[in-house]
Amino acid sequence: MGLQYVNNRATLASMKILKVSEQTYSFTFEKPISADEFIITNSQQSVNSPIAKKLFGFPWTESLKVTSSTIELTKKDWVDWDILLEPLQGLLEEHFSQNEALEKSPVLKAPTLASDEASAIKNFIEQNINPSLASHGGWIELKSFDSQTAYLHMGGGCQGCASSQATMVDGVETALKAEFPFVQRVVDVTDHSLGENPYL
Repeated sequence: MGLQYVNNRATLASMKILKVSEQTYSFTFEKPISADEFIITNSQQSVNSPIAKKLFGFPWTESLKVTSSTIELTKKDWVDWDILLEPLQGLLEEHFSQNEALEKSPVLKAPTLASDEASAIKNFIEQNINPSLASHGGWIELKSFDSQTAYLHMGGGCQGCASSQATMVDGVETALKAEFPFVQRVVDVTDHSLGENPYL
C-alpha cells in the first residue's frame, strides 16, 4: 500500500498518512500522542478523550483506534475520502499542535465498585430507578465510579431504545446528581447497537 501524503504537505507534527482499507486511514506522528492504546466505537465512549470526542462529533466517524503515535480512523461508507481526508488532516494537525497532554484511554479498564460512594449509587439505582424501567423490560447497572463520574450500562429494553439518551440524561443523571452531590458526571458505556429487544 505504501505511504500516501496529502498534497505532499509538510505537517506540524510530521504526520504520515496510510490507507489501511477502503474505509480506514491511519495518521502517524513522530511524537507520542497517547499514553494508552484503545478503540472507541461510539460517541458515549469518547467523552473522556479530547480527540475522540472531537472526531465523534462528526456523523461520518465509525470507529477510532488510538496507539502511542497513531490515530486510525474508520469512516462510514456514505462519505468519500476525497472530501474528508484533507480537512481531517488539518483537524488532527491543529489538535496535536495545540495539545501537549497525552491521550489516555477513556474506556474502563477495570470496574471500580469498592467505594462507599459506588455502593450508595448502586443501591439507589436498584431501589429507585430500575423498578420504573422494569415495566419496559429494561434496567441500568453501575459499572464503575471514578473521579466523580458514574459509568452506567443499560440492559434489556433500554439497550438500543430510541429514548435511551433521554432516559439517561433527563432521568437517571438528574436523579443521581440530585441525590449525590459527589456525582458530577454520568457516562453511558452501553453499546446500543447490540440491543436485541429494545423498547420502542
